[in-house]
Amino acid sequence: MARQRIWLLALWVCALVWLAGARTHAQSPGRQLTVRVLSAEDGRAITGVICSVWDSVHRRTGFAQTDREGRATLTLRPSDHTLTLVLMGYRKRELLLSSPELSVAQPTLRLEVEEVKLREVYVRATPITPRGDTLSYRIKTFAGAQDRYIEDVLRKLPGIEVGTNGQIRYQGKAIDKFYIEGQDPLGANYNQASRNLPADAVDRVEVIEHNQHKRILQGKVVGEQAALNIRLNKKALFRPFGELMGGTGLEPPLWTGKAFLMQVAPSNQLITNLRGNNIGQELATDFVEHTSPYPEEDYQPLPHTILSTSGNTPPLSEGRYLRNRALSWGENDLQRVGQYGSLRLNVLGYHDRTRGESTQAIRYLGTTPYDLHETSSLVAKPNYYRVALHYEHNAPGLFLLADILYSTLGKTSREELLSDSKVYQLTLRQRPQWLQASLQGNVSLGGTLISLKSSTRGYTAGERLSGWQRDPAGIETALTTRRRVSQFATTNSAQMGFALGRVNLQTGLLARATYNSYGVHELLSPSDNSYSQLTVGLNSSLSYSSPGVNVSLSCPLYYQADRLRLGSRQDRRAYLHLAPSLSLRLPLSQYSTLLLSGGYQSQPDIDDYYSAGVIRRGYRSYTQSLQQLYYRHELNGAARLTYRNPLELFFAYVRLSYRQTAHSYLRDIRLRPEQTLSIPIDTAYRHQSYSVQGVLDKAIPHWALTLRAELGYTHNRHLAALAERIYAVRSDNLLSMLTLRWSRTPALSASYSVGLGSLWYHRSGMEPHPSLRLEQELKLVGTLSKLFSLSALLQHTMGEEGTGRGYRHTLFCDVQADWIVSKRVRLAGSLTNLWNERVYSLTSISTTQIEHYTLPLRPREFVLSCTIRL
Repeated sequence: MARQRIWLLALWVCALVWLAGARTHAQSPGRQLTVRVLSAEDGRAITGVICSVWDSVHRRTGFAQTDREGRATLTLRPSDHTLTLVLMGYRKRELLLSSPELSVAQPTLRLEVEEVKLREVYVRATPITPRGDTLSYRIKTFAGAQDRYIEDVLRKLPGIEVGTNGQIRYQGKAIDKFYIEGQDPLGANYNQASRNLPADAVDRVEVIEHNQHKRILQGKVVGEQAALNIRLNKKALFRPFGELMGGTGLEPPLWTGKAFLMQVAPSNQLITNLRGNNIGQELATDFVEHTSPYPEEDYQPLPHTILSTSGNTPPLSEGRYLRNRALSWGENDLQRVGQYGSLRLNVLGYHDRTRGESTQAIRYLGTTPYDLHETSSLVAKPNYYRVALHYEHNAPGLFLLADILYSTLGKTSREELLSDSKVYQLTLRQRPQWLQASLQGNVSLGGTLISLKSSTRGYTAGERLSGWQRDPAGIETALTTRRRVSQFATTNSAQMGFALGRVNLQTGLLARATYNSYGVHELLSPSDNSYSQLTVGLNSSLSYSSPGVNVSLSCPLYYQADRLRLGSRQDRRAYLHLAPSLSLRLPLSQYSTLLLSGGYQSQPDIDDYYSAGVIRRGYRSYTQSLQQLYYRHELNGAARLTYRNPLELFFAYVRLSYRQTAHSYLRDIRLRPEQTLSIPIDTAYRHQSYSVQGVLDKAIPHWALTLRAELGYTHNRHLAALAERIYAVRSDNLLSMLTLRWSRTPALSASYSVGLGSLWYHRSGMEPHPSLRLEQELKLVGTLSKLFSLSALLQHTMGEEGTGRGYRHTLFCDVQADWIVSKRVRLAGSLTNLWNERVYSLTSISTTQIEHYTLPLRPREFVLSCTIRL
């Protein structure tokens, strides 16, 4: 502990010393030049003039665009030589930086109007327009013939990433808001819009860097994340629009359908979404929550369910293997209330029936290796419902937020399992549900900013695993296990902020209480096992802001009391908790920014479920929960260098991070012919992790080419226990990806992506062996006429067939034809898995086992669909 604090203090001192030197170095190379551009004809300010700075060899070293008042600010370097002013409709102007016109403090420059005669010339607007902290992407520049929805186009925008679950990131960090015409109708569930909003209804996508949603905090508290704002074109504003789609195919009999309706007006926004299919499209991701309105320190995660079946999720697109019958729907209505208020209702639902079969061969790597072979047939019926009512008043002098939500997730799984020589039939029923109410408020009184937050949640989850097992002798044994987890959690805080010039001081009180109950009884029945935590403390932070620079130091001090009760035994701890953190954002140039962060915290290691005895969690997995309170201590640091040049269509970032976690216990995996047992043992050890990630996004308009390259490396050091023996483990994970897109001619476009992953595990008694995985994808789109297009998708995956057995290659081919019958009707025919691949296999390596996983794939299928635009 003392050594960690010394290291943390040294880190702070080094960061502050570096800040002083870096800030001095950043200011020394040049000066700020602010120009104002007016029309020579009538003297009016000209907006959108591109002001570029060039060095003596005519390399652009900086740029800016004039605002509504015709002003633009540039940073000049000693090597800069020339300033150019360019805007269509005006004569280009070029000046030497040493000219008398630019020697005054804020020079005023005038542009002469020039007629532009266009004859057989295509004029394209700038793909990305920067204005302050907002980047505006012109959608028509990036959209292709096969890009149906806005998510398809977002994947092509430089600097923006879209994950497999639909999460949107800008420069590697998740966005914190998804606006549509400046409003937030979906909250955290923005997949409903990003995956269903037609791309041709969108005019621009705006990225708001350092977004501060609360107007009362704008100019006072700098946001750390970016926001996305969708700007619709004129045809999609003030009237309902959307589409209806239905399709059928074979074989077996297939069906798919969709209804999407949207209306955006100044006073209200309405989004209705209904989808269903049995062609393997996963619809549950439509309701994944990507953003949270609460800071991390105020967030209380939901408890975990305990019981499980043997199902696995392979790293393969669901459409290749998922046999489903899914239906999802969402109703989202936002109404403006006055000038600054809004009332939002979100009602979501999801129902599915999935069937899956798989085969596993597992070798447990203990002192005496143990092999397990399993064949599973699983049917799952998940049901999810969510209702949320959200009110927000966002005025310059007052922010108020109040919301209440109810969610429930019911799931029934039935599994037939052959595990070595035993036969199982299992039924698992789970029903977690929770009710949550939250309140936030910010008000400014004189020079003091007051913030209030309160959130309270009640949660309960009942589970029941039942069935029977039959041994080789034919003797059947009944299986019945019940579990219930209940939680009551509340977090309340009050904070005051004071501005002292460029320094902002915030201080306040935090009170948090959590009570978790664990048992086999029904809701509200007495329980012998529980965990509770009470936290009261002072949260203070100090921040300094100047143009482009932001330094923040936070040092909350909490008094925390934890209590664990297991039957008649109890364990109590009360202590002071100090969690300092430091962050720094420093611009190195007009294009690049450096971000540094670090922190230390100590918190309890909370188990998913507490019990005095060993509990069953699955058909053969058993767990002994923690029998006393344990704690972990974490020290982390990160450095992030970002580069963005929107006029050159070039975005890049590099991130380095380090994390060290000190644990006081370790889980030992003990293997038995009839069970796998996890037992906690007292062992102090450190888990260390180093990682580096680099991403480059570049578009080359002259070649009609865009490329994205990503390289990441992670190194881990920790301990693992297997069969009552402790091993020192090292792992190295290398991931690389390259994506190329080409669209030189309107008749043909192509995209190619390749990803290679390599995972190495090192420990005594285990031969170092890399787990390699290769994925490639080639997509060709040919436009045969303005009304007809044809596309082909080739996917290749390579994974280990098994340790020492070489690699297995799987090749997929999909073909799709689109015919635009009219402006409102489109017909599409798709043929998937053209070569009728039947089986997919994967070998994975972990600290304790090597697993070979095989599952059947969906056969060759043809679907014909019709889409009607509304």
